[in-house]
Amino acid sequence: MLPIGLASDHAGFELKQFVKKYLDEKGMPYKDYGTYSEESCDYPDFAHALARGIENGECEKGVAICGSGEGISGGIFKVIYFIRSTNPYQKGNHAMSFHAKEFAGSHCGCRYQQDYRPTLGRDGKKESGTLEVIKFYYDGAIRFEQHCYGEAATFVFGVWASGMDADGTLHWVLPDRRKSYYDESYLPKKLDRVDEAGNLYFDGGVFPWKLADDFAEDKRWGYPKWKVALGKLTGKGKKGD
Repeated sequence: MLPIGLASDHAGFELKQFVKKYLDEKGMPYKDYGTYSEESCDYPDFAHALARGIENGECEKGVAICGSGEGISGGIFKVIYFIRSTNPYQKGNHAMSFHAKEFAGSHCGCRYQQDYRPTLGRDGKKESGTLEVIKFYYDGAIRFEQHCYGEAATFVFGVWASGMDADGTLHWVLPDRRKSYYDESYLPKKLDRVDEAGNLYFDGGVFPWKLADDFAEDKRWGYPKWKVALGKLTGKGKKGD
């Protein structure tokens, strides 16, 4: 059993000591990342240490305490997000693995999109082009869609993925060509990295799939408002679940 990681600043030190006593009584292992006294200190130093301990597999979960609980939790999130955004994701390394749910929002999901060969009008605004979209749903489902916009706006095709490996490899479920049109060459094959803005990069590309927004419902694919509300009430779909 991996220990529980603990961290606090000076304002949370007393409560952390109470938590340690409770864990001792329950016989549960823990690792204290500081601070170790009530002397004034900066919470990021200890938040970062706890976050890296979780990412490196030193502990399974962590408890972070400060005066409000907001500052130190933000410090932990920034470190974990930075690690996941700037390092290559390697298969077999749990700390660097991709999980579809990490890119889904807490409502229905998150949408990432990329314009493909947009045509500009005389005023410099986009008049037509192809919009490629990847949707990550809160239950881990993944869908690719291609749309044309402009005067001939239309839905071109869509394909579901059966999953995503720890190294970012996507597994698309290709439909029967006799029944459905699709162009496999447009499908991203492997998620390489995430930048600090939350945008995705696939297949060694330099142009990002930009994080568009959470979509509150998606009736077409079975995510009506009641199902989204149920997911929120039960705590499903939050990033990192």
